[in-house]
Amino acid sequence: MAVVGASAVPGRIGHAIMKNILEYGFPGRVYPVNPKYEEVMGLRCYRSVEELPEPVDMAVIAIPARAVPGVVDVLGEKGCRVAVV
Repeated sequence: MAVVGASAVPGRIGHAIMKNILEYGFPGRVYPVNPKYEEVMGLRCYRSVEELPEPVDMAVIAIPARAVPGVVDVLGEKGCRVAVV
């Protein structure tokens, strides 16, 4: 799963999403994506969805609306079948 807009800052939606996924035991790999960070909650953070090391089945997207269509397009090209915005 990719979390696009993951954040290391408590109070941000991207932080809450990451916290919930990790605390409630998502069984798969989690890839935070945000160009502002090298690491989020102990996980390597990727600068863009293009940099993800493998295709993801699902993405949670928490970024400004104007950037969503482009990210969804790239995720689709990389084989992602589900995106939650």
